[in-house]
Amino acid sequence: MGSPAWHAGPTRGHRRILRVRRGWVVCVGWLSTLACVTGGPEAAEDVPVAPIVPEADGSGRVRLSSPQLVADMDVARGRVLAIRLRDQTVLGGSGHAPIGADATTPDWQRSAGIWVWPVPEPAWGDLRERGFQPERELDRVTGTARAWRVRSGAAVLRWTRELGPPLCLRETRTWRVSPFTPVLTLHVELERLRSSSTRVGPWVLARMDNCQRLVWPADDAADSLAEVHAFSRPPAFAWTREPGSVVYRTDLGGVHRFKANDPGRAWIAAESAGRLLLLRQLRSSVATNDPVLQVWAYVGESGRRTELELMDVGHILQPGERLVWSVAVECFPILADLDPRSLAIRVRLLAGEKEAASLP
Repeated sequence: MGSPAWHAGPTRGHRRILRVRRGWVVCVGWLSTLACVTGGPEAAEDVPVAPIVPEADGSGRVRLSSPQLVADMDVARGRVLAIRLRDQTVLGGSGHAPIGADATTPDWQRSAGIWVWPVPEPAWGDLRERGFQPERELDRVTGTARAWRVRSGAAVLRWTRELGPPLCLRETRTWRVSPFTPVLTLHVELERLRSSSTRVGPWVLARMDNCQRLVWPADDAADSLAEVHAFSRPPAFAWTREPGSVVYRTDLGGVHRFKANDPGRAWIAAESAGRLLLLRQLRSSVATNDPVLQVWAYVGESGRRTELELMDVGHILQPGERLVWSVAVECFPILADLDPRSLAIRVRLLAGEKEAASLP
């Protein structure tokens, strides 16, 4: 589709915010784009003060940075290329391709970083039956990007694109690096432009290399630690059941894809060389019916390739309706060689589960 249109600063003026039913977000009338938040990442006092321009190396990258965190962004695709916690790479950088990948393999299956799609994987089969190849088409359509720094010091990138039939969708992503904490947030609005029966919803995939352990939520009353959906079942000695969670050693071999068995708790964490990456859903303070995201993970090549996923089942929107959702990518230094119980408690506390503090 060619190079994306680039704007150095935020849109000025006003826009019409449509009513969205089912409690996802409601804001009616002519409101300032800077003052109308609707559960998004901006506050009314977050006034833009300076543009952020692409890197001078011609790569098309934009760098969102704070003293704690740096995120390199692909402005054509509205995605994260790499994340660094101070001077250490947490995500991206190596571009480690899966075994068997070749020149025909879609880029999203080859490259590290964070990928986002407006159609969850369960709906891809329906699209293929209509002759639409989502693994290529969703990556092919580029968007319009603009980036700026606000008065609080946060760095923001907003990316928008429109997808024609069969999706008939406008997708807006707002990435934001906090000025105070090592957190990158993503806020997404999906608006149906014309009638379509295609289900839409969140699918966020963070691909990283050399992950050592994963931690995800688990229902203590369930018989299994997770639902295995592809490849082989991990060996029993690779899993450690902890209260409300599971700790999994990725270096014990095998290729696995599984889904957490506690859908009400949408978070998953990966430990790698003294660093922790936490991917979690942010609950809206305005919307009453946030999408219920499911936690998925893929592990292959003894942890050399690990994918953390948050995914919705999908929703059919009527013309003018919007689906709004947010996630956070948080990075922390962590002590090496923590025992599984200590690691699980630490992750649960970071995910906002305060009750974990009472565990022995």
